[in-house]
Amino acid sequence: MENNGKETAFRNLFSEKYNKILQRCYYKLNDRDLAVTITDDAFILLYDKWDMVTKTHKTNEMLTAWLIKTADYKIKNYLRANKKRLASGILTPNNYPTEKIPEKDTTKVNSQSDEERMRYYSDEIKKSLTESERLLFSLIVEQDAPYAKISKQLNLSVPAVKMRWMRLKDKLKKIVEIIPELRGYKK
Repeated sequence: MENNGKETAFRNLFSEKYNKILQRCYYKLNDRDLAVTITDDAFILLYDKWDMVTKTHKTNEMLTAWLIKTADYKIKNYLRANKKRLASGILTPNNYPTEKIPEKDTTKVNSQSDEERMRYYSDEIKKSLTESERLLFSLIVEQDAPYAKISKQLNLSVPAVKMRWMRLKDKLKKIVEIIPELRGYKK
């Protein structure tokens, strides 16, 4: 299959089956970010091995079965590595506070120094993150760990870590916009 035909066939399969694979992963993991990461990894692996896989899997149904099997394998590996089930709370893309920090909290902070205030807001922001997001934040921001080390620690691929960090930065920007004192804050 020539490269252009490969691109077109892959795009068509991706647009038709991405949500099906994502829903299956989410059902098994109950963690949207992890489900997206595993789904993305399965499609990336398919793209990388397209020529080999399409020799034996000639129809879209067979390719879908291959994607499902690959995603299931990645889920099992993740769960084995972490030796525990993920939390059962439903996560949404808007899993961050939508209101300003209550007035009583900000008046308490107003009497503190800038450093204490920023530490306070940092703690408040961390409280609004999931456990996996707090760990990623800690590894990247506080420990300044390289992506390769983080990927080994979290048992994820380096591109998956980068994608999660990009999503977390977007989420953090939305959280910071809620806190007036942090808008435009630069240290």
